[in-house]
Amino acid sequence: LMFGVHPIMVEPVSWVSGLSTPLFSCFYLLSLHLCWSYLEGKGQRFYWLALLLFLFAGLSKSAAATLPFVFVALDWWQSGKLTLSTFTKKWPFWLLSIALISLTFLTRAAAGHNVGSAANFSILDRVFMISQSLFFYPVKLLFPFGFSISYPFVKTGGAWRADYYLALPALALLAWWVVKN
Repeated sequence: LMFGVHPIMVEPVSWVSGLSTPLFSCFYLLSLHLCWSYLEGKGQRFYWLALLLFLFAGLSKSAAATLPFVFVALDWWQSGKLTLSTFTKKWPFWLLSIALISLTFLTRAAAGHNVGSAANFSILDRVFMISQSLFFYPVKLLFPFGFSISYPFVKTGGAWRADYYLALPALALLAWWVVKN
C-alpha cells in the first residue's frame, strides 16, 4: 500500500526502470521473515532460504547489502545479547554482502560513474555525508515535501549545511538510547 500511495514511492510504481525497488523490497522482507523463522528455531532450511532470497534481493538492488546488519539486530532483539557468535553465525550473509558491494563498485565504474573516488571529500566529510543520509531518507519518508530527482552532496563555502553536522550527534544519541533501552 505504501508503494502505491506515498509520494516518495511514485517512481518505483509508475516507471518500469524503478521496478527494482519493489522487487528488492519483496525479496528483502521475505528474507527477513525467513531469518526470523530460523531464529525461532523452525529449522536450518529457513537460514538457507533466507540466504537465497538475500541473493535475489541483492541482484535486484545493491541496497540489500544492509541485510546482515538487520539480521544481527533481529538476533540481538530476540536473544537479548550481542556476542561474537551473533556475527559469525551469519558469515555467508557477510560474504554475500561484501560481494554485492564489490559488484556495485565494479559495475558503476564500468558504466563511467566515479564511485568511490569522491575526489574532494575527506574521511570526516564522508562521515558527515553518511550520518546525514541515515536521517535524510527517513525524514523524507515521514515528511514527503520538496522532492528532487537528485540530492547531491554539496559544500557551500567549504562547509556543509547544518543538518550534516547535527546528524552525527543525533546518531550517537540514538545509538546510546538503543543500547540503554
